[in-house]
Amino acid sequence: MHRFTVLFIAAIFVLLQIPSPALAFKSSVRCQMIRDAIAFAPAELQLYLVSNFDAVHKGIHLVDLNSSQIKEFNPYDAEKVYLALIENIRQEQLCSYNTAHRFGVLAGYLAESVSPSRHSELRDLIPGKILYDGQHPVQDIRSSLSRIVRDYRNPYLGKKRREVTDFLYTVAVNEIVDHWVSAWQAGGLDAGEIKMAGFDIRRARQADLLRGVSVSGGGG
Repeated sequence: MHRFTVLFIAAIFVLLQIPSPALAFKSSVRCQMIRDAIAFAPAELQLYLVSNFDAVHKGIHLVDLNSSQIKEFNPYDAEKVYLALIENIRQEQLCSYNTAHRFGVLAGYLAESVSPSRHSELRDLIPGKILYDGQHPVQDIRSSLSRIVRDYRNPYLGKKRREVTDFLYTVAVNEIVDHWVSAWQAGGLDAGEIKMAGFDIRRARQADLLRGVSVSGGGG
């Protein structure tokens, strides 16, 4: 990872708050997810997300507010958010709070779509290494959500083994990046240089799992 990127991302990595449990990955885990996803994002998009981090961060908590009002999270709710985000970008509303907020809402919905299981411990859910698998453009949002449900949500529902939660966490981070970049590009903007598959985030110390400040780039 370029030095300036490390410093830039580290500047917004703060101690995670740990709210009450959500439908799937806890809020605190999703807070870490968006930090990891931002680290994988291409340069121009990354700059926007870092500059508007507060709004993005608040957006991931919308699913927690909704969880008290609905019995079951619907993965296809992400479709409306994705399409609205594209429209915001097309209309050049990047300075609007709603645009940045929708990046966070989309991330939260995607994380819940990947894993709707309840988990108890933050440090049991964040891997010591998260690998970027390269950019996979979203051609059709409905088909993309169906794929997530088919490949991850259904077969891994309720499974809490460490190897499973590590896998699903990494999947969620990569899906967030894929959908963020695709929405940005569908809105007509250049996301910047895409990182190569194999780029990774590593956390050597247990404390880093809570703080999210030890981020280093690698290659494969």
